[in-house]
Amino acid sequence: MPRRLTNVLLLAAVIVLVATGLIAWALPETTATPLYDLHRITGAALVLALPWKELIARTSIARRVRGGIVGSALPVETFIRAVGRKGR
Repeated sequence: MPRRLTNVLLLAAVIVLVATGLIAWALPETTATPLYDLHRITGAALVLALPWKELIARTSIARRVRGGIVGSALPVETFIRAVGRKGR
């Protein structure tokens, strides 16, 4: 599945889950019953799309590490050095 499609599906699933959850919560139970089913189906779709997102994230991280772009190591190292100097 292409990266953009995966991201769009995940975003749409989250939006539908929030909307159906809030609307179903506000409506009486008898009126909200169809929304519960839509909420369950959308939740299952979200869970099924997560492995593709994990693959996208792992590929992106591996590409950045291979290219030498590691964003979180420098601030952590700077913090450790600053704290270490303060203790001397």
